Amino acid sequence: MLWMFKRAGNENNNIIGSQFWQQNNKPIELWSTTVIKEKFNYTQQSCKSWFGYRALGMETQ
Repeated sequence: MLWMFKRAGNENNNIIGSQFWQQNNKPIELWSTTVIKEKFNYTQQSCKSWFGYRALGMETQ
């Protein structure tokens, strides 16, 4: 995953090195257990989906 952070940092003139967060990041307050679980599940599913597509060679540009 480090290569992704370095690539993102290289594509942004405001960053020296690696970039972990997106520039247009909008934080969401995690005010309840339900919201925390919802956001965790969404993030986990997104990662599984992205890595699954990469493993199958089906990533999109």
